[in-house]
Amino acid sequence: DKRGYNTEGILRIPGSASIINEYKERFNREEDVNIEELEDIHSVAGILKLFFRELPEPLCTYEYYDMLLGTMSISDVGIQCEKINQVLKFLPPIYYKIIAYLVGYLWRVSRHCEVNRMTSHNLAIVFAPTLLRPRDQSLHTQMTDSPEAVKFLELLIDHYEYFFGNEKLEFRKQHGTFTVRVYRGRNLKPKNSNGLADP
Repeated sequence: DKRGYNTEGILRIPGSASIINEYKERFNREEDVNIEELEDIHSVAGILKLFFRELPEPLCTYEYYDMLLGTMSISDVGIQCEKINQVLKFLPPIYYKIIAYLVGYLWRVSRHCEVNRMTSHNLAIVFAPTLLRPRDQSLHTQMTDSPEAVKFLELLIDHYEYFFGNEKLEFRKQHGTFTVRVYRGRNLKPKNSNGLADP
């Protein structure tokens, strides 16, 4: 994920549709694909976005969609972040780990925004529809919820260290698939019997 930080419009400018579709088919055939051989960083970004867009269920699952968007009505940012953090802990562990890794990447991209022009807000506009979407994907729902979804992801990116700073994730590519190792900081508070982190 170290490539492209200083590329203007990274994750926003579309890559080559033919290259993206070619790699999609190669992944679907479970070929051993080395994405680092691809020089066009915008096509690499396009492959990443397509992967998340075509997941049968978004990483922020349908079950918790309303709960996560509901936090956007909380005016106190501290309480808002606390509630989001509690809901995120309900997600399937592998989903949570991938979100932590992806948001960390977006956070690092945003720290180069003076060069790449991709602020946390711009990144949220690009990725929010793929990470957080409702079962009902009618035009009315998308128009109504889209601003709140963008605000949600922008908050995750801006406060990445609060939400995920105690997690060190290591992705290793083995036989064409990614495995995830997670090391949790000792100061993480365990969940209580209700599934929520104790205050």
